[in-house]
Amino acid sequence: MRLILFFDLPSKEDYEKKDYRLFHNALIKNGYVMMQFSVYIKATNSNSKIKREIEKIRKYIPRAGNIRII
Repeated sequence: MRLILFFDLPSKEDYEKKDYRLFHNALIKNGYVMMQFSVYIKATNSNSKIKREIEKIRKYIPRAGNIRII
């Protein structure tokens, strides 16, 4: 199974750029790989791991923007 994460985050203001960097670094730290700009994937082998991955990422979601996980 694969998790596909799409995101669109604003990055005009300094605090938005910081939120973007923190979110991006969290994705990399948790084993996500860039498929293309703003699209990251991660392989998992069970449904319970998918739920845990979503909870891990939820901690880093910025204040503004749009994030979708398939």
